[in-house]
Amino acid sequence: MSPIVRMAYFVGVSFLAIIVLLCAAWWAALICLLAVYGPLEGVAFALGSISLLSIIYGMKHHRR
Repeated sequence: MSPIVRMAYFVGVSFLAIIVLLCAAWWAALICLLAVYGPLEGVAFALGSISLLSIIYGMKHHRR
């Protein structure tokens, strides 16, 4: 296997591993908030994090 293919494979696997770890951290935070503060705080965290991402996306792609 050529070095370029090996590097592309390594980058792809690393990217997927980082995405999986970030999702696991988000779910762990959500479960912790649900266990400690109850369902209202868990829903607020979930909606807040999703809306924050959509606000950032909207600001980045806003055309004047």
